[in-house]
Amino acid sequence: MVRLQARDWLQKPFNDTEFLATLARVDSASTAEQSRVTTVIGAAGGAGATTIALMAMSQLAKGAPDGQVALADLDFQIASSGSYLNLRSEFDIDAIAANPDRLDLELLDTIKLHYAPNMSLYAFERPHLNFAPEARRFVLACLIF
Repeated sequence: MVRLQARDWLQKPFNDTEFLATLARVDSASTAEQSRVTTVIGAAGGAGATTIALMAMSQLAKGAPDGQVALADLDFQIASSGSYLNLRSEFDIDAIAANPDRLDLELLDTIKLHYAPNMSLYAFERPHLNFAPEARRFVLACLIF
């Protein structure tokens, strides 16, 4: 992995074209809004990680009334955060996961689930995605945007 100013990631091996495009994107993003990323990882069986993540999303949204808070549930096995909030994605994410290069801000806006005016959720129950060869590229594409 190559990290450039915490704004972009490239997965090795990458070619010159991808590297130059990334540099151009990072350079043009210097005036872009900065984002904060908070990660919740379950320990020993994962009990409580989803609840903590949802509570953190709620607290962060209270502290940022003008900003957006989004939760990306990367547990494709059960996507429990969507179940906890009674939200279910009907979007067929398989075609995008197979070709992560198609992912952009407009498509991300289409697939997100709205929970509150400033809270969004990305949760997809696709158990086979954990074992797909393109899963890493899909997750990285989601997190870049």
